Amino acid sequence: MPARSSGLLGLLSFRAPVLRALSTGVVGKRELVSNLDVSRSTVDRAVRELATRGFVEPVDGGYRATLSGQVVLDALDRFEAATTGVDEAADVLSVLPREAPFPPSLFAGAEVVRPSPVAPDRPAETNRELLSWADTVRGLVSAVSERYVDTYQEAIETGTSVELVFPSSVFERLLSRYDLVGDPVFGLDRVSVRETDERVPCSVKLHERGDEQVASLTVYGSDGLRGVVTNDSPEAVSWTAAYIDHHWQRADALPSP
Repeated sequence: MPARSSGLLGLLSFRAPVLRALSTGVVGKRELVSNLDVSRSTVDRAVRELATRGFVEPVDGGYRATLSGQVVLDALDRFEAATTGVDEAADVLSVLPREAPFPPSLFAGAEVVRPSPVAPDRPAETNRELLSWADTVRGLVSAVSERYVDTYQEAIETGTSVELVFPSSVFERLLSRYDLVGDPVFGLDRVSVRETDERVPCSVKLHERGDEQVASLTVYGSDGLRGVVTNDSPEAVSWTAAYIDHHWQRADALPSP
């Protein structure tokens, strides 16, 4: 690790409150002591360490964060949001293969919905609510159930457009187990289905309504639906759209069953 990077996270973990206070404008040391409820010696050390890194600078009336200080504070906030989100979703993610390509930004600020003894259907209901809300749903589907089929048929009949990629085994099960061969829903212009031989670790979908978009992961374990992760941040939506587009282009278009 380069010498300049060594100890940076440690510095920021201790001095972030001071750096954050100085990112709002010019603040004197006395004001820092009062606002942060710390000793003058603590403020002196924090300002000195941050200034040595080039993150704060002295100006008339006190100190302020430099451009580097503002950028590194933003990076710290993003890091903390992502790691907190991953930690929150850890039990849901634990059933996925370690090579699953999901970035930390997908979990920063995400909502995680799990089944519980008193509300075992909460994840399924979340999916249903998203589908009912959306005008368009695009994505990859890793598993299907009778509830899944009924929910999608209802949404399509009321005008929702869908573009879905299924692994071959899942699509075959969809047709055979749920008697969908020849179903007129596949002939609708607003329904597009493709098939892939690639492994899909979990369902990844993008729900769109007007200018609003919500990304979601639906994760299944050996014991059933483990949970649903949703996120409407621009970073999560952008990654999800690119991931779906990549797999859509690689999948095989299917004629109406």
